[in-house]
Amino acid sequence: MAYNKATDLEQIQADVLGTNVANNTKITGLNKLKTSTKIVLRAINEVNEKLINALAKTDQASDMAKSATENVDTLKEDVKTMITEVVKETITNTVIVGGGGNIQNDEFVCEDNQVKFVLSKKPTDIENILFYVNGVKYPKVEYQYNEADNSIEWLNAEVNDAHPQAFALSSTDSISAVYMA
Repeated sequence: MAYNKATDLEQIQADVLGTNVANNTKITGLNKLKTSTKIVLRAINEVNEKLINALAKTDQASDMAKSATENVDTLKEDVKTMITEVVKETITNTVIVGGGGNIQNDEFVCEDNQVKFVLSKKPTDIENILFYVNGVKYPKVEYQYNEADNSIEWLNAEVNDAHPQAFALSSTDSISAVYMA
C-alpha cells in the first residue's frame, strides 16, 4: 500500500490525539504505535523508491553525457584527419595552375660531371621549371630546358663570363626538378 499524504497524516494525527477519527473511539497505546509505524514506513519506502529511481536516471544521464563526449572527441579527431588528408592531397598531388596539371617532382641520381637530366613527363609550362642542386634552387641562367629530348641541361658546369661561380656536378649531389605536367 502506497503512502498517501492526506489520509496517512490524518491517521497519524488521530494516533497522536488517541482517537480513531472514523468511529470516534479511543485508540490504545500499542495500536497507536502500530498505525503510525506502518504509515511512516510506507512514507520512507516511497521516498526510498523515488531516490533509487532518481539515482538510476542520474547514472543513465551521466553515461549518456560520457558517451556523447567520447563521440564528439572521436568526431573531432576524424574531422582533423579528413581535413589534413584533403589539404595534403590538394597541395601535393592535385594543385591546379593555369590550364591545370599535377606537380611533378623528378629526383635524379647524379653521376660525376653529368650535365643532362631527362624529365619523366612533359612540362605544361617550360618557363616555370624549378631546378635544384643540393636543395638550392638555381636561376634559369644556370640551366635550360631542351624540348627535343625533354631534358634539362646544367649550364653551370664550366667557369666562363656567364657562369663565374660554375661547378661540375658530382655523384654526391642531390638533383631535382619541379614542374607542372
